[in-house]
Amino acid sequence: MASSTHKSPSLHAADDTFYDSVNDDPLLSPSEHNGQMKDSQEEAWKSDLLRLEDEIKTLKSVLSTKERQAGELKRRLGITPMMEFKQDLSHSINAIKESDTYQKTNAAFRSFGAFASRKMGDFRNSSAFKSVEDKVGGAYSSVKQSKSLHNLRPVQNQFVSSRSTENFDQPPTD
Repeated sequence: MASSTHKSPSLHAADDTFYDSVNDDPLLSPSEHNGQMKDSQEEAWKSDLLRLEDEIKTLKSVLSTKERQAGELKRRLGITPMMEFKQDLSHSINAIKESDTYQKTNAAFRSFGAFASRKMGDFRNSSAFKSVEDKVGGAYSSVKQSKSLHNLRPVQNQFVSSRSTENFDQPPTD
């Protein structure tokens, strides 16, 4: 087993200070060592943060310039915000119509519509519906005949004469 010239740090019993066994130089205590590591890590993070913030500012500036250029080109081409909105809306609607969910829902509604139409046809052909239809039709005809315009004319004249001196049966005179 070969011996190494480098020895690991050892603890001096008197003052809890680490010493380098080779050079007998004092090293940092565990708490001092952790404090320096923490400070150096914080400095690295601060440096990274400043660098990232600077990059963000640069990117925002570049983006703003590109947006202005795009706006100018759109203006030259005659593309209005309303045209863009219509185009975006059209693309969105097409994307929705092409989605699986829309296709399944649409098929379900068509199926339900066919079912409801078939059931309504069956109901209209039933004897109960025909009986109700005949009764309602007869009642409607009776009411219509009793409330015809001819029967209402005397009531209308009486109401009009109580409200005004004009006769609405006569054409207006100038």
